[in-house]
Amino acid sequence: MRASLLCTYFCAAACLTHVAMDQNPAVNCQNAKFSGEVMERFPRVREACLDVLDRDSQYYAVFKAKLVRVSSSNVRIEPKLPDGTYAEVRQVKVSPKRRVLVDGRPVSFDELALGQELTVYIEVRAPMVVFPPAEKADAWQPVALEEVPPPAAPRMPSTAGPAPWIGVGAVALLCLAALL
Repeated sequence: MRASLLCTYFCAAACLTHVAMDQNPAVNCQNAKFSGEVMERFPRVREACLDVLDRDSQYYAVFKAKLVRVSSSNVRIEPKLPDGTYAEVRQVKVSPKRRVLVDGRPVSFDELALGQELTVYIEVRAPMVVFPPAEKADAWQPVALEEVPPPAAPRMPSTAGPAPWIGVGAVALLCLAALL
């Protein structure tokens, strides 16, 4: 009797676990509920997404990105797509004192090499990016994902002075003198 009761409990627990798992499927790149803002700022997020990470009940899409530019206050990255190409360049404001984990070692942003591939996390609910902190105990610090402003229209340098016009004037005066 005890054995059959114990067996019944185990079967009931297994069934309930199976039902619970069916109702809460694992969140992945295809079924993550990316916010409208995320989709607007990074339209190819589903393509670039490698996995979805649950950290303190907050979902983050994991992706690889190539470092395009580093300055004292921002980093420009190109998210990598599955076919090996890269999505549009995105800009992220960073603190120059912040250290992140790259290839298992802590580095500051100014130590990173252009073209280096980084692992980056984007929040599913907001267009915020997280670079993995240098220490496991450090808090994740999401920062805004921004579009790169278009470059200003190129201007021609104004290197020429009045010398060509003086030469044209001199030639004109010589021609006038020759006529007289």
